[in-house]
Amino acid sequence: DCAAAADARMGASGSSTAKTGDEVVELAPAALTPASEVIQTDLSSRVELTIRLEGLKRASSVFLIIYTKLAQDMHWQELGKTENTLGNGKSIQYQRTFVVDFHAEHQRLMQFEAYRMRDMNAPDDMAAQKFLGSVQVYLVEIMLARSKEQTAGWLIKELLHPTRSHEPPFGKLCLYAEEDPMAKTTVSFILAGRSVKSTNLWKFRPDPYFVINRSFLVEDEDGEEDLELKPVFRSEVVRKSSNPRWKSQQFPGMTLCGSKTDQDIVIEIYDWFRVSSNQYIGECVVSLAELQKSFRESRPLVRPICIRVRTSIFAKKNASSRTKSKASVKSSVSQSGATKRS
Repeated sequence: DCAAAADARMGASGSSTAKTGDEVVELAPAALTPASEVIQTDLSSRVELTIRLEGLKRASSVFLIIYTKLAQDMHWQELGKTENTLGNGKSIQYQRTFVVDFHAEHQRLMQFEAYRMRDMNAPDDMAAQKFLGSVQVYLVEIMLARSKEQTAGWLIKELLHPTRSHEPPFGKLCLYAEEDPMAKTTVSFILAGRSVKSTNLWKFRPDPYFVINRSFLVEDEDGEEDLELKPVFRSEVVRKSSNPRWKSQQFPGMTLCGSKTDQDIVIEIYDWFRVSSNQYIGECVVSLAELQKSFRESRPLVRPICIRVRTSIFAKKNASSRTKSKASVKSSVSQSGATKRS
């Protein structure tokens, strides 16, 4: 009885004492619900590259293939290909731009290979085309060139043939980098639940909290795609509520989904227990594009809370899952940090 009375008086302090006769007894602190926590922050950004060629030996139809890799990686990955352009005179301005992830803690290499189109019937067969030269640079070099007034922010490199160093360069490759506007997106929202059920027979109402996960599709050894989740945020616990409403949250779009509007954001709902393991209630899936649309239409985004029954290729709308309850998200999306709240 003494412990119970002391625990009731304790309030938010987390500890208390009780007096029995002439002796003061220190009571153990009661278990408090965990506070919200940012689990992972993405400090990366996305860089948009603009490309042009100048000082060409002669006017010709030229296209570029762009490859990228981290400095510690063994293999290159193809980022994409420019359009095949004849250009104006001896310079070519490509219309297509390329977006690259930038991580300050990693060195990213970029390789640009120039080809003259010889066989229009086999545009993807590089053996049928004429290799002109290549340029290899670090992404950070392109970004630092923004401070060079004499080149107006462009990084200019000569297109050299790797096995014909005695030959003059075919021309010059000019690269310009600027931050992708979508990388500046900030998302703020309020998450609420309706008719959320308890996971325990003896617990009439749940103590729910949610975890936001960034999703990735990865390939296993058999070449099959599987869903990988990385938690980025855990909310506070709403005690004894089947209709919880959590505190408003704000995140950079890069943290939630790398600012990719169609990438899945998986929100898992859990039932908190004081002394035993927390229990999984279900989850819902949203995307940045859906949050933006709901904000423009001034309406909450409502999604069913479902139990995932498959761990391979994730069905976005959880068609194979069993609906338990619903969660709604009131969102706002802004750019450059100027947040608008719904």
